[in-house]
Amino acid sequence: MGFFDSVGDFFSDAYDAVRGGVEEAWNVVTEAANRLLGLPDFLACLLGIHPRKKLRLRVLILRDEHGRPLMSERDVLPAVELAKDVFRDQCNVRVLAVGGVMVRTLPGPAPEAALKVGCTWDAWREDFGAAGQYFRDNLARGGFLGYARPITVFIVCDVRNKTGCSLGPLTDYVTVDVPGMASPTAPDGRPRTLAHEVAHSCGLTHREDPNNLMEPSGPGTTLTGWQECVFRNSRHVTYL
Repeated sequence: MGFFDSVGDFFSDAYDAVRGGVEEAWNVVTEAANRLLGLPDFLACLLGIHPRKKLRLRVLILRDEHGRPLMSERDVLPAVELAKDVFRDQCNVRVLAVGGVMVRTLPGPAPEAALKVGCTWDAWREDFGAAGQYFRDNLARGGFLGYARPITVFIVCDVRNKTGCSLGPLTDYVTVDVPGMASPTAPDGRPRTLAHEVAHSCGLTHREDPNNLMEPSGPGTTLTGWQECVFRNSRHVTYL
């Protein structure tokens, strides 16, 4: 690799890191502002008043290094339908497809950094690098200044030591690996990892209750009243 190639790579990496940092900071600001401005709606929810809201979702399937889709679009649908049912029944939130297209397969091979990703601190570091750049370049766009922004689910080859990962309010995307699209399953047999990770993006944390959606390895699909109101107060869940 020549000198100019090295310099070019340095500035490219620096750009990715700065872009990731700016977007994360903006997401935190808009999430905090939305939760503050939505406090009356949150309190009304605690009192049992919860009119229908909306959450926009897009699921994108990556291709491996040979250009082969990691799974078929049809095989993704049971997890999507479970998420729709859970958020409708537990939170009175309707899940909508962005631009009328819920599931799509990305064109061309994905970079190795995006095919095999980490979680927690590893995922945070990767958001400043090639993986984060790839995910941001392919995000479903929409909303106004972060409000009503869609959540994009990327189907990857592997989430190390996990089946899915969300960075919560820091990003507008989550990752779910191929095994996570099959298990763990809800009592009706449909996979629940996708719904679990989307709920993380809307502010929910883990809960030790096998019947609860936020138990990482259990079959649960229920949410408490408090969880419902936290979920509904997310910048991703709106009346628009």
